[in-house]
Amino acid sequence: PEYTLPILRNKSSSNHIYILQPEYGLSLYDFMVQRGAALIESELRFIYGHVALALFRLHEKAHLAHLDIKEENILINPLNLHPVLIDFATCRPLKKTAAAPQHLPKQLGSMGFAAPELCRGDPINDLSKCDVYSYGIALFSSLTGTYPTTDERTGQLNQGRPNIMSIELWEVISSCIYAKSPMERPSLEELLDFDFFRM
Repeated sequence: PEYTLPILRNKSSSNHIYILQPEYGLSLYDFMVQRGAALIESELRFIYGHVALALFRLHEKAHLAHLDIKEENILINPLNLHPVLIDFATCRPLKKTAAAPQHLPKQLGSMGFAAPELCRGDPINDLSKCDVYSYGIALFSSLTGTYPTTDERTGQLNQGRPNIMSIELWEVISSCIYAKSPMERPSLEELLDFDFFRM
């Protein structure tokens, strides 16, 4: 509950669901645009540490994958930087089984952030690994103001640590986005054990 906003009212029609939630800060993207600068690593550690915990709870307790993690879907309180997740329209039930992989529409989520397996329309054994990939892209973008992708539609990546990025942060990001296969990406709980979040 501390990482999501309560629903005050909702209404559905044949094509839409309308949800009213309390106002809360501004998106992480707008926060960076307004101040004219990307985040520094101490801010990343605080905000994305909480986002990892929120996603871990979403995966382990609600058994859902968000599938659209990006800076626009993380709201923060500009005074204390506390984040909440929004936009659960793309959520899907989390089924971790190789026996019955899930087939989802191509380009579910946002271009540039969606995991390559989603972009290709591959059958997916564990949707939580798609959130881990998007989390790594968002971390990269929030520090550098750019994306590590050369092709947003396919998710083709550039490799190499930017000079402004610490080795500890690079270890987190590279484990999320450069793993040889989706199943080799860490869980959100495992990510929080990386040195970057313990500094």
